[in-house]
Amino acid sequence: MTNEPSSVQPGSPPRPILNAFFLPRGLLGRLGGRLMARGLPQQREIADLLSNPGTNLCEIGCGPGVLGALLAESHQQLRLHLIDPSPIMRSQAARRCQQWQSNSRLDISDGTAANFPFPTRPATPSSPSTI
Repeated sequence: MTNEPSSVQPGSPPRPILNAFFLPRGLLGRLGGRLMARGLPQQREIADLLSNPGTNLCEIGCGPGVLGALLAESHQQLRLHLIDPSPIMRSQAARRCQQWQSNSRLDISDGTAANFPFPTRPATPSSPSTI
């Protein structure tokens, strides 16, 4: 047993789980991203619920970009903003969504719901906000 302080809070998952899924990093983070990407059927169900998503959509915590890729593929008018705090997840999302990034329909940013990388503005009838 070690006396080193831990950044893991009581009741939170063990460090290997945190490294793979909470804020993916390192080898476990890359493996976690691959496992998350296998959730295609669940992501497809979510994409199907968004039958008319408008013109702008922000996905906070995009992970490996599976949902973003599905939405970009099925909604040609949609401009997507994918946000994730993990460099590994942003990298996997960038590879998965490369074709939509190259034509400026999709961008990927570092951030969280608490640290949103875009200016906030209230939605008004003349400028609806789907973010």
